[in-house]
Amino acid sequence: MRVIPGESLGDTIGFAGAKNGRYATDEFYRRGHDRSYSLVTQVDLLNPMAPVEFFVSNDGHLATLDNWHNLGYGKVVSLYGSRGELVRSYELSDLFQADELKEFSQSVSSIHWRTGPAISGETRKLFSSPSRVAVTFFSDWRQAVTSTASTTRSCIAAEPALNQGNG
Repeated sequence: MRVIPGESLGDTIGFAGAKNGRYATDEFYRRGHDRSYSLVTQVDLLNPMAPVEFFVSNDGHLATLDNWHNLGYGKVVSLYGSRGELVRSYELSDLFQADELKEFSQSVSSIHWRTGPAISGETRKLFSSPSRVAVTFFSDWRQAVTSTASTTRSCIAAEPALNQGNG
């Protein structure tokens, strides 16, 4: 896999009036028996610049987290199938309740909502937040569950979302 940064700085928070252009793209490659690589597909990501972090499963699914310079804004989590199709994307309001969102610290350009990845067993716990909220993505990557000590919310994508465009 190769992520190619986008050129749409104007679509990020804090850079109104800057250049708008193509969004980040991802190239999926397959390794051959002779150790060569061949391009399988190229996909437009939902990131104006580049994902801050990305994860690839053994079966080729892709998860991207946040956008460069804008943690917590826009599509904070995007899940792609093994052929590059968009399965589901989430904004913070899809993952957290309004009172939970208020707990996150903010800077000029970012909402600091997560601390880092952890992957465990049958589930994929990609990150947890400073407020001790865990978001778990199950093996098929079509369901996400957020949980705190007092609540559990499910965010389910019944069908892969295709051709959603940028933004």
